[in-house]
Amino acid sequence: MSRCALIIEVPTAEPLVGAWRTVHDYRANQGIPAHITSLTPFVRTGLHDEGVRSVLGGVLAVTAAFDFELVSVGEFEGTVWLGPEPLTPFVDMQNRLVNAFPEYLPYGGQVNDPKPHLTVGQKMSAADQVAVLHDFESEARPFLPLRCRAEGLSLFVELADESWHREEFFAFGR
Repeated sequence: MSRCALIIEVPTAEPLVGAWRTVHDYRANQGIPAHITSLTPFVRTGLHDEGVRSVLGGVLAVTAAFDFELVSVGEFEGTVWLGPEPLTPFVDMQNRLVNAFPEYLPYGGQVNDPKPHLTVGQKMSAADQVAVLHDFESEARPFLPLRCRAEGLSLFVELADESWHREEFFAFGR
């Protein structure tokens, strides 16, 4: 059965993170672009159900497009990431989604306090994480803060071959 995710694509970050993600983030090679996750897992059948579409439409209607910056390089276990500021619009979006779809907790409920971030590399050994953190931070520093804009949510769906594709884009303020 396929998995789904609602993400905020960050195309402005691709020139900075694209090569790093290709090597250190297996999701990049599966078709998922640079992004900040809003909610995964999500409705497995996509948004073909009108009830789901209606609820999501209500969430999006009260969400305006917003500007943010990628300002810092950080890490947690096995992962190197870029951190956005302000955090509030990302946290508010995730909270609205969880309130609207309580059966779909962020990361399946396995992460207690999910921090909005753009993954540069993941599932790395401790040694690789230290090296990637150091090298990426050195390369990224001159480009930070990186100005970005969130215009909406993309629904990505996993296919049978484990690749992912964007099934639909939902603009904020609909």
